[in-house]
Amino acid sequence: MNPDFRNLPDDLSGAENVERRRAVARHLVQRRRADIRNYLGETIFPTRMESEVTYSLSPQGRALFNKLMKYSRELVKEPGLEKWHLRVRWWSALALLRGLSSSPDAVAAMLRRRAGVIDCETLEEVDRLGGHDLLDRDGDGDDAADMMPGADVSDSPAESPATRKRLFAFAKEAEALSGKNDPKLQSLITMTGTLLKDGFHPIVFCRFIPTAKYVAEYLRKAYPGVGIAAVTGETVPEERKVQVDALLGEKQRILVCTDCLSEGINLQEGFDAVVHYDLSWNPTRHEQRDGRVDRYGQRSPEIRIATLYGSDNPIDGMVLEVLLRKHKAIRSSLGVSIPVPTDSDKVVEALFEALLLREERTRGKTGQGSLFDASELIPVAHQMANEWDNASAREKRSQTFYAQQTIKPEEVKAELERVRDAIGAGVDVRDFVVSALRDHGCVVTEKFGVWNADLSRCPESLRDTLDSEHLKFGFADTPVLATGGKVELYTRTHPQVERLAAWMLNAALDPHDADCVVRRCGTIRTNEVATRTTLLLLRLRFQLIHKSKRLLSEECRLVAFTGPPDSPHWLSAEEVHRLMTVNPTGNDPADVVKRNLDRALTALPALQPALDTYAVAQGEALLEAHNRVRSAWSRDARRGPGLGKKSGVDSVEPQLPPDVLGLYVYIPDPRQH
Repeated sequence: MNPDFRNLPDDLSGAENVERRRAVARHLVQRRRADIRNYLGETIFPTRMESEVTYSLSPQGRALFNKLMKYSRELVKEPGLEKWHLRVRWWSALALLRGLSSSPDAVAAMLRRRAGVIDCETLEEVDRLGGHDLLDRDGDGDDAADMMPGADVSDSPAESPATRKRLFAFAKEAEALSGKNDPKLQSLITMTGTLLKDGFHPIVFCRFIPTAKYVAEYLRKAYPGVGIAAVTGETVPEERKVQVDALLGEKQRILVCTDCLSEGINLQEGFDAVVHYDLSWNPTRHEQRDGRVDRYGQRSPEIRIATLYGSDNPIDGMVLEVLLRKHKAIRSSLGVSIPVPTDSDKVVEALFEALLLREERTRGKTGQGSLFDASELIPVAHQMANEWDNASAREKRSQTFYAQQTIKPEEVKAELERVRDAIGAGVDVRDFVVSALRDHGCVVTEKFGVWNADLSRCPESLRDTLDSEHLKFGFADTPVLATGGKVELYTRTHPQVERLAAWMLNAALDPHDADCVVRRCGTIRTNEVATRTTLLLLRLRFQLIHKSKRLLSEECRLVAFTGPPDSPHWLSAEEVHRLMTVNPTGNDPADVVKRNLDRALTALPALQPALDTYAVAQGEALLEAHNRVRSAWSRDARRGPGLGKKSGVDSVEPQLPPDVLGLYVYIPDPRQH
């Protein structure tokens, strides 16, 4: 790390920071989603369609809401309480408010459950446990944070037995609001029905385990022909993935889950809509939920995000107005998310403290169905909004300072295609691994992007090389959805792929190795060529020269030609690629194969001048590519002294002659025409 960067100011704007900005820009490449949405002519991200769906409390629900709000205020406003006891009651009241906004089952369970914070011995322990159970802190998504906190503090010596009786009466009222008497649930059923009708597969995010089970139960009753699963923190991560796997085979499916799935698992292959059944009290958590489907690899051109909230619920109103909508507005403006600039826990606590301690001056207002105006409630909301606006302004300036405007994607497209052509793309890795294993007797199967290979019937030398009897793997071009157990992602440089390639190359070079089906020479009789065609696998070597330094570059290329070797007609790259997929139509006798190969091998010396010319042309193309990229880089005048000067490769020297590693002759089959 550059020691000069340790004490950089938060704000690098202004003329006095020009040199600092230049120094940072030398090491920074900034790309937003908007910058790569249409990458090299392809749209690689889906279009996000967002909506807000409201519901209104029923008269019975409003009555229970008012009773629980009154009880919560009594808990935290009783005079003469010690600080420890006051904080225990505070977390109990907050649990009630959160459960009340989640579901009848959630709040009923809380009312019957003893508050765990009672067992804490210190004030710090009370706040730590209470915050973990109720506040949506970053990093808690997979840490059983969906477990149900308790709201019953009647085990405290200061409480009377009548309190527990009162809580149980509230719980019975809550249970009576389930199913058809729950406007929130009915809104969800209608919403998911529309999504299913439009061909979407939604994920419904809930905050608590009882809510997820409750929602899944009633969705199954509403849509008996749809695959529906409830995944919560009650199960270990491996089992959650198995549950998701089982759901993916359903033609229509709904995944109901808690925030245990908001991080660490990609669901874009099986789902394309998100419903926020419960509002998160942390905007980052909402982004994490959306990111399960709104990400690279999503096959649907459109994804839908729906947020469900109570239009006359002051709890939803505060979270929505102060946190979520502000976060969304900044993200829409900048193209990136800005975290809450202050401690989000303190913001949430301050808002709900004001809600619990304020006088009920909005009783009639909330009863009429208007949204609670939290922005007028407490100064911390104004303070946070100002800090958020300042952070947004700083991010906007940094985008101006560091945006990479000089290197255009279209300018490096040719280089990217050349690299892919030289080393292979993900699909080439998949085809190589699968075909190589199958051709050598392995049983290879695939399900949901997970490949399994049984190596028990393959050559012993191959099993020894791979050091395994069974392989479980996936590929980048067919993303692994979910699986129970470890899955290796095979790329071109994965050790197992390299071992497999090395084994096949060594076996092909050894004329006495009968285990390997790969050969350096061969003939293919097919009706997919009209004239005799010869395919060559070349190894090209170049010395890249810069000043006194020399670097060795090496690559393999496939070339093919028709006609006599002293005046060959070279096929285009597309025609060469097509040769790799032709189907043979028959086998020639061994003497015919030998005669054809002898003819081709004897002609190689006459072909050498043409191969040398090809190698020289590839070297010139390599040098041109280096210069083109360097030229684009040097156009950025903001990058400071020295970076605009010519650097990189001065010249490229091909090492002649190129090596011929393989030779394959395609012979037209007149019987099949």
